[in-house]
Amino acid sequence: MVKNIMIVQKIRNKITSEIKRKEIKRIKEINLPDNFKSWVIEYEKAGGKRDRFIWKIWYDILNKDSFPVLLTSHEEYKESSIIVKFLLTMFVVQLDDIADNKLGRELLSESFKVIIDDNHKISNLNNEERRYIIFTKKIWNFINNQIKEYPHYSKLNELFNFDILQIINTIRYSSLVNNNYYLMNQTESWLYYPNNMAFMPASIINLMYSKDFKFNDIGHFREIIYKIQLLGRISNWTTTWQRELCEKDFTSNIYIYLVEKEILSIDELETMSKDKIINIIKQSDVEEYYFKKWEHIYNDIEKKIGKIEQIDSKTFLEGQEYLLYLDLISYGYK
Repeated sequence: MVKNIMIVQKIRNKITSEIKRKEIKRIKEINLPDNFKSWVIEYEKAGGKRDRFIWKIWYDILNKDSFPVLLTSHEEYKESSIIVKFLLTMFVVQLDDIADNKLGRELLSESFKVIIDDNHKISNLNNEERRYIIFTKKIWNFINNQIKEYPHYSKLNELFNFDILQIINTIRYSSLVNNNYYLMNQTESWLYYPNNMAFMPASIINLMYSKDFKFNDIGHFREIIYKIQLLGRISNWTTTWQRELCEKDFTSNIYIYLVEKEILSIDELETMSKDKIINIIKQSDVEEYYFKKWEHIYNDIEKKIGKIEQIDSKTFLEGQEYLLYLDLISYGYK
């Protein structure tokens, strides 16, 4: 445990105010290639609200061979896979942002229907909502058309669609909680919310164009990917809770922990001033609690990763550290 505390502490100690300034500047200055930029522009025209900073971060992450896992691959599909995983993130953001809007339940329901059923006719929505859904469907169609060309598509497509359905189910759950905070609990939060990191379907995309992967290892492979979804979810929870507070989105485990420990009540979350809540959170142990969870899960991955000989353990673990590093760097920017 001490070893892994040192890993997290090393990452946190590395981030001086000067390092953060330089990294934020570097990310902001990333010039997205035209085929990525065109999707971001269309996302904004369709009603997407996220700052371009988030898309530049994901472009940076996706250009690291370690995301979500480095495998020996058919190189001719690598460029395609990067934009597919970029759009997979955008697809999840599109749906998740509806779930975070308490007034968007009908829009969310229609979005699921057009994704699952190609023949579904959109109804009872205004022009702005239709534009949003049509763009979400366009992303989904592009992803599917691209991955159909990958060598192992037919072997893995059913599993890929299963993982997408877990994301949809998670977003349904998030919508329910956003409309009734008394549903919040740690057990279901850990069960559902890590799916929204989308590392499972992203890893299946990598497998679809991999070389020489032993598919009898896929159970161990998915166990490891599931655990890095937990790492990603924790680093996201601990670095986005202030933005979510401003949006009155209390589905993060940060808030669930506070309620279950009786540090804050649901009524207080909804009525207390933002500054007072921030002060209470910063004085609590909630962030340290989740960093210790991150360390524990990382340690478990480190023990198990060696079971899959096609994965370079060192590169894989360094990739998870880089994700935490970027989340800490971008605290307050996404």
